[in-house]
Amino acid sequence: MDSRIVAAMMKTPAKRSALLCLACLVAMSAVAAAGAKHYYVATGGSDAWSGGLAAATPAGKDGPFATVSRARDAIREHRGSHAERYAYVVNIRGGVYHLAERIKFTPEDSGTRECPVTYQAFGEEKPILSGGHPISGWTRGTGKTRHLWLARVPAVAAGGSPPNQLFVNGVRRPRARTCLRGAGRSRSLPLPRQSLRFNDGDFTRWDNLDDVLIRAYSSWIVSLHWIKELDLPNQIVTFTNRGWEFGRFDGHQRYIIENFLPAL
Repeated sequence: MDSRIVAAMMKTPAKRSALLCLACLVAMSAVAAAGAKHYYVATGGSDAWSGGLAAATPAGKDGPFATVSRARDAIREHRGSHAERYAYVVNIRGGVYHLAERIKFTPEDSGTRECPVTYQAFGEEKPILSGGHPISGWTRGTGKTRHLWLARVPAVAAGGSPPNQLFVNGVRRPRARTCLRGAGRSRSLPLPRQSLRFNDGDFTRWDNLDDVLIRAYSSWIVSLHWIKELDLPNQIVTFTNRGWEFGRFDGHQRYIIENFLPAL
């Protein structure tokens, strides 16, 4: 046999072997990177559970987490106790999740191209992460407020800022206000950016004057103002705060008045 043929035959298996080993290494690396660990979050879940199940067990001893924050922490814990690389998927089931505080992510929560971290809706379900706070205990008013529904907001009663948006069954409800189409225009601005001289009938001394809000429309922004002083004889209202764009381009400032009972 020609020595050149023998040499060629000997080299071919070695080359194939090297290619095979390389292919195996690539495949093993891909498998390690593609292995995904799934967590689940549901409105009926519990942060004391494993989060590894999409629904609670019949005995109610394990199931999905209750919060996205707990799922985030579970990923951190798993990463810290496993040397292997994992992709992570957090499946959030349908429903409304009222957030008591912000969900904070840091660089340690990031994934990579090979091992991404994904937060997604579970199947075709539609989860909603809401920063709103449910208001309960609604009662029908009496006397002058007999046509209204009233509720006590504990956070506001404790000195917190009042909410400026209200949603009922997912639909936003506008606050009681003067008509936007007939928005008032100031006659002049006695104190630039902080007061205006209004027209007859625009203002009166409402019972809740401290809660009344003026929404001023400028060239491209809207500013909100509370009343510091109301001078009815001279028809001047002064605000507690200044507005940078207030009256900047037009001496006849456009505005509407919100949050007073007669506007309902």
